Amino acid sequence: GFSVCARIRQMVDGGEVPIVMITGLEDIASIEQSYLSGATDFITKPVIWAILSHRVRYLLRAADAIQALRQSEYRLVQAQRVAGLGNWDWDIARDQLCWSDEIFHLFGIEPKAFEPSFQSFLNFVHPDDRQLVTIAIDEAINNKAPYVVEHRIVRGDGSGLTVEQQA
Repeated sequence: GFSVCARIRQMVDGGEVPIVMITGLEDIASIEQSYLSGATDFITKPVIWAILSHRVRYLLRAADAIQALRQSEYRLVQAQRVAGLGNWDWDIARDQLCWSDEIFHLFGIEPKAFEPSFQSFLNFVHPDDRQLVTIAIDEAINNKAPYVVEHRIVRGDGSGLTVEQQA
């Protein structure tokens, strides 16, 4: 069962399949091996069929919800691409940025070429606009209020682009 489970996970869409491992083995090592092989859930024998039925229905609902979430994310990415919009999150405490693919496209850079920090972001802001952006962000943080600021960025190829940033 462990090797079949692992092989299913290696298939093209195998990562999406809910797998319930049913076995007479109930030692900790077997349970751990089931999950390491890719099992979604683990049930020991003797099987209580009513419980199995509910678990399978739950796993199928969860798989449907995950698929719907992935479809929604795909639609968002496509909408942002068509509209020329991007988004990013900034974890201020750790100074880490997470950019959408469209932001990388707009900035004309590869994700691997970007150090995800606020200072790295500021390096793309046109030098004449950096103070404007910094002031807007500082006021938003200090006042816990949203902001809108229009500024220029210098893309990876040296060309310029005017953007509107909302947060």
